[in-house]
Amino acid sequence: MGTSEKKRSIPLALFGLAFAMFGGLFSVLIVREVAETAATYRWKRVPAEIQSLTVEFPRRAPSSRDRKIFELKADYEYKVDGKAFRGDHVEQKPVTHHSFEKLADRKWRMIRKEISHAFINPENPQEAILERKSLWLGLAILFPLPFVAIGLACLAGGLGFFSDSEKEKKPEYTNQAKHGNRNKRGFVALGVVFSAIGLGILYPLLIKPVLRIRAAKQWDVVPCKIVWSRVAIKRGEDSDTYYPDVFYEYEFENDTYHSNRYSFASGSSSGRTRKKKIVDQYPAGKQTQCHVDPGKPWRAVIQPGVEQLGFWWLI
Repeated sequence: MGTSEKKRSIPLALFGLAFAMFGGLFSVLIVREVAETAATYRWKRVPAEIQSLTVEFPRRAPSSRDRKIFELKADYEYKVDGKAFRGDHVEQKPVTHHSFEKLADRKWRMIRKEISHAFINPENPQEAILERKSLWLGLAILFPLPFVAIGLACLAGGLGFFSDSEKEKKPEYTNQAKHGNRNKRGFVALGVVFSAIGLGILYPLLIKPVLRIRAAKQWDVVPCKIVWSRVAIKRGEDSDTYYPDVFYEYEFENDTYHSNRYSFASGSSSGRTRKKKIVDQYPAGKQTQCHVDPGKPWRAVIQPGVEQLGFWWLI
């Protein structure tokens, strides 16, 4: 008779536990968000008259560590049982972003939809929103679940649940061709996964910026004035990264617009000194030029050149 034993690995078990907890935390956050969104689908829809939609911005340079400094605000009126109310929420939570353009895009989409209603909490008519998040958000749960599954598998393996075996003499003959085919399929599957991840990362870092750079060659060049500039900091687990944040205003076809897009480079990188040199070239009050999309004039950029993308994306 053979003897049965369990091979345990504490490091593997700890790794699996951490991986599962990481995925589980994200899963809980997503479920909570979906639950809050689902609750608004029971709210009552009432006619509303929108007075204004604005993207609010700081008049002076905010702290370098402040990220979501712009906010989309609304002002609208609605009635419930003949009583007038006033609302200012677009969604349940404040709609903020570090990119002025992103919120300006959303403002334009809301105006184009000609929203003429609001959703009110039947238990509290003073609580109202203009838009509800899509329940498709729930599909985001598909991202952390593999982390949970991998973590639990590593945890079980580290605790020895997969290592029960009878110590008996195994036949010497093995089908090498069969194992070779399995290995090939495994490597192909791994290659497909890593290629998909690489392309998914490369698109926003390089492909999309290059396409926008080509499009910007046809944009109009107009004078603009720097409102403020700063070296913004993006916090990381191991270290911080930086990017130049230059906020400016300009006129196009007798309307005033704002933007904080310096270039089409996506994300942030290490090296604060280089970003500081860029920011120092655009002090508050300086007159310069920016490139404006004539079809969507709330989209603009100061430096549309490809050299602004750098080469760190090659990693």
